[in-house]
Amino acid sequence: MDGTVRIWDIRTGECIHILEGHTSLVGLLAISPSYLVSAAADSTIRIWDPTTGDLLHVLSAHTGAITTFQHDDLKLVSGGDGILILWDVQEGTLIDELLAGVSGVWQVAFEGRWCAAARNSSDATMIDVWDFGEGSNPSWPRDKVKEQAESDDESIEED
Repeated sequence: MDGTVRIWDIRTGECIHILEGHTSLVGLLAISPSYLVSAAADSTIRIWDPTTGDLLHVLSAHTGAITTFQHDDLKLVSGGDGILILWDVQEGTLIDELLAGVSGVWQVAFEGRWCAAARNSSDATMIDVWDFGEGSNPSWPRDKVKEQAESDDESIEED
């Protein structure tokens, strides 16, 4: 457990990138065509280019181990250490703290405009749901969401 992430070519078995920077156990990974995201017990999330292995952003607002995250090409939601944070994945910036002062955040999932998180607070387990669509959090970068939706519509029409 050296804190690295390795990218392998499955055809040749060759290690093509060793991603360094985490200082402790990397416990969570997720990949999309645009981003490879790693989270570690060192309280950081790192966003990498999966093709080149270049480090794009280091997200560091957590104060303890990150227990869950999910991302797409616009946003990343991460939880752990009593907080749930919404990030701009393209810019690597914190958008909003969605939850604070809870015992723990155990799972987060989103699809389109909806986001749900399982958390503990005052000895109870709760599920919180957010709507990132119209009329939602004023700090959400709606222009990017609108851009992405229009782009998705155009690609569907072209097919």
